[in-house]
Amino acid sequence: MAKTVATIAFIGACAVIAGYLAQRPTIALGDALAAELQEDQSADVTRIECDDARIGPRGAKFMCRVETATRGTGTVACELGRDGRIACLGM
Repeated sequence: MAKTVATIAFIGACAVIAGYLAQRPTIALGDALAAELQEDQSADVTRIECDDARIGPRGAKFMCRVETATRGTGTVACELGRDGRIACLGM
């Protein structure tokens, strides 16, 4: 009887901890996001710097500073979707 109660308590504690951890956002480092964006850009883009992004259940929104050879420097709004795709407005 004591083993059964201990087993049920252990399973319950694991479920509570898993639920708590599932609610916490994940942080994507700006350097990693910038590297991912840099791979997909043309040779015109010379430098990309991105802010760290908090990834929640719906994805993440973050800002990047983009430097190009022809258009200068600008800031773009980017979004990381649930499927892992990064979309930026103005790039």
